[in-house]
Amino acid sequence: MYRSFIVGLAASLLVLLAILVPVMLGAATISSPGEQNCSGTITLGGTAQVLIAAGPRTAFQIQNLSTDALAFSEQQSAPAVLTSGSWTLAAGTASAPGGSYNSPANFTLGNGVIWIVGATTSDAFTCAWK
Repeated sequence: MYRSFIVGLAASLLVLLAILVPVMLGAATISSPGEQNCSGTITLGGTAQVLIAAGPRTAFQIQNLSTDALAFSEQQSAPAVLTSGSWTLAAGTASAPGGSYNSPANFTLGNGVIWIVGATTSDAFTCAWK
């Protein structure tokens, strides 16, 4: 009985930390007018797709909502998990979201296309930019 309570409490704390740590470290958070939603799912597992079209950006954030690792990149049109030039977003679990990325505050982002890839069709992610 106590073990399941402790496990649930630990999972809740991890989710809370995943939300608070980027804010405490000064990472860009997007919650203002002009925000663009780029949330979605992987349309075809193993095939890179456009996450954000080319154009100027001042902030970007993404979080993996699936149980598989995802990768994104602005440097290459074929990002891959754990590959140079790609950012890997760790897999989540049934009760907790996976890895996330928040662009640093006052960081100049490139204007290129941002690509995303996941191994499984329908892997979900939440994403916003401005």
